Amino acid sequence: MLPRLRLKKTRRRLTSNSKGFSSIVGAVFAVLVMISLISTVFVWSLSQNTQYNNAVRQSNLADLDRSNERIQTNVTCNRINDSWISVNGTLENYGSLSAQIVTLWVVDATNKNYNHTALNIILLPGNKTTLSGSTAINVALNNQAEDSLSCWFISARGNTISEKSFLIINNYNEGGGNEVPPYAFVSGGIGSIAMDFSSFSHYDNVAPANGSSVGSPVYGYTISGIINTMLHVKVTNYDLYNRTLTITGGSMWAVTPFSGTIKGDQWSIANVTNGKLITGTYNQFINHTQAVDLYFGPTQASRSAGNIVPLFILLYGQATYENGTKIDYGQNLPFIALNVT
Repeated sequence: MLPRLRLKKTRRRLTSNSKGFSSIVGAVFAVLVMISLISTVFVWSLSQNTQYNNAVRQSNLADLDRSNERIQTNVTCNRINDSWISVNGTLENYGSLSAQIVTLWVVDATNKNYNHTALNIILLPGNKTTLSGSTAINVALNNQAEDSLSCWFISARGNTISEKSFLIINNYNEGGGNEVPPYAFVSGGIGSIAMDFSSFSHYDNVAPANGSSVGSPVYGYTISGIINTMLHVKVTNYDLYNRTLTITGGSMWAVTPFSGTIKGDQWSIANVTNGKLITGTYNQFINHTQAVDLYFGPTQASRSAGNIVPLFILLYGQATYENGTKIDYGQNLPFIALNVT
């Protein structure tokens, strides 16, 4: 009984003492406020931690995408005049991600000046874009002959793509690094015209009459020696001095030196327009860095039949400088082997 009486007395004393009761209520509210504040801080901390983890994840993904970007450039800087530089070559996406090229920088290390131009070149996986002729990128930059130039591209992911250096000597680009220049500097080695080996094709059963349809191309290096065949190849003008070339005469020669007497078949240069053979005099103009299609024939390769023969492309014409001066031009491209059945 004593404990129960003691408890009743204590309860009466607490309820009758307003100060003691209010202290208890205040303590309860204080605890509730602390729990509320702690819960708020805890939820805020979780939110901030989630945002941080998302930001880190996105940053890691961006770094991974940046490291997986595979863009290969093969470009040269061509001096147009004292105020402009033209960048020519190719951009190819070897990676599995789409890429965007947003900026091209050109620097003249000799005169310590530079400039850039904004781009919007989209390269899907496996895509290749060619910067040549009307698609070449021109950048305003004060320069002189023999200046040392550098150019590079920037992607939207922030990668610096294939910085290369070139030395301009009388409008000629000499590689500043150990890379093999485009087309192994064909213009400084064997002549101004480079041949695209993979473009070689032939057209079969073409009648040698004006307006004859040439039909569809066949890609390969085997032709028949008993039918009229027209040959085709794509070439590009990489002239040392930025000259325009005019081809006024040319042919493909197949030489067969197997019987003691040199024999051969000849395909003369031809004009093919809109898929039809146009007879008569024909001149082919090729501006600097321009790629054109050349056609030869039609001819029956009867003398070469049954042999694998070397095929030579002989080109003759004029080279025109920027000031209008013209000189003779001739070149031989001995790069094709032909199987004549």
